[in-house]
Amino acid sequence: MPPPGHDTEPPGRRPLGTASAAATAGLAAALGAVLACPWGAALAGVAAATLAPRWVGRSSPPAGGTPAAVPPPTVPPPPAHTAQRARSEPLPSTPVAAPPAPAAPTAPPAPAATADADHARLVSQMRAVLEHASVGLVITIERRMVIVSRAFCRMFGYDEAELIGQPGRLIYPSDEAYADVGPALVKQFAERGQFDAELQMRRRDGSLFWCQVTGRPVDPGSAAAGTMWVLFDISDMRAQREQLQWASSHDPLTGLANRAGFHHALDQLLVRQPVPGRGRGAVLLLDLDHFKAVNDNGGHAAGDQLLCDLGAVMMRRVRQSDLVARLGGDEFAVLLDQCDLNAALQIADGIRGQIADYRLDWRGTAFAVGVSIGVVAIEPDSTRQAVLERADAACYAAKRAGRNAVRCWDAAAPGPAAAGSAP
Repeated sequence: MPPPGHDTEPPGRRPLGTASAAATAGLAAALGAVLACPWGAALAGVAAATLAPRWVGRSSPPAGGTPAAVPPPTVPPPPAHTAQRARSEPLPSTPVAAPPAPAAPTAPPAPAATADADHARLVSQMRAVLEHASVGLVITIERRMVIVSRAFCRMFGYDEAELIGQPGRLIYPSDEAYADVGPALVKQFAERGQFDAELQMRRRDGSLFWCQVTGRPVDPGSAAAGTMWVLFDISDMRAQREQLQWASSHDPLTGLANRAGFHHALDQLLVRQPVPGRGRGAVLLLDLDHFKAVNDNGGHAAGDQLLCDLGAVMMRRVRQSDLVARLGGDEFAVLLDQCDLNAALQIADGIRGQIADYRLDWRGTAFAVGVSIGVVAIEPDSTRQAVLERADAACYAAKRAGRNAVRCWDAAAPGPAAAGSAP
């Protein structure tokens, strides 16, 4: 987060604990900004309950409050017979003390003392609220942390004293990560008056975690009031989201990309500008030969193991920039990025040879399969549907050629033309 450190206030601010008109006004605005957060209503109640005992017996209530009128003690009237007797009996000759002299008028408090009291009260209120905040909250002035909540300290593993006065860079993984946030921060503040982002942060022990960071000016009309930042630890939520995203694009058995993941990658390649002097790319469509016999004779567990092993075989035969996918059942596909047709045929034939040599030893029985591979080069005007239809036609041609073969699509021929290895 650019929070502690990306706000821009003029120099010369007085310390938080020092009373001044600007400091007190800024702190009052900060307290108002805290209570204006989505969780501020609940905090306001907690803070009120926490602060109430501090004002018992005081003549000056918190800001905005009105001292309650204290009624005088009630004295019951004397009985009627006592009052009558008092009127008929003479008063005793007891000397009466002179009334006390009126007290000297009390001078009003000096303006400086009033300012100090107001500032101290606001500091007390702010700290009471922050002690009960369930989220990480920090206020920065002059790019340094001046107020932090207890939850913020726990989140990063620091004591409050270790954070106050420190620059925001302290909680970022690197100088680069800290600097990268600046442009987005300036843009969002200018457009929306608020910053929102998911950022990776660093704890005191060096471990990294993800935070949802929200920042906004304490007082939009005064840059000197600082910036308030709210942080939520979203590491678990982000991990769950990434797991769901991974599951939506990957095959749970082999760990390879699934059909949806392959289609997405192919779509990305089709819209990408080709590199001059290199082929745009190619697609291999693979269908295992005699796979059904493995399931029938060894069971589905044997078939699953074979699929996983052959997926690993394919991964070893391609480059890191390529993608291997299991489309379903015993059908696989390979997306070769920036690869011309001749190179694609060589890769396909290498995969075919590796699969032909593979043996699965399953409970004393060895199982072997072959593979039929269709190859198609991606042309500048290719669409996903056209690429997959041509690859499927080429794979079918390899099946008709006797299986365990490689065939490619020839755009100049009425149908797939033979190429690569022989059956």
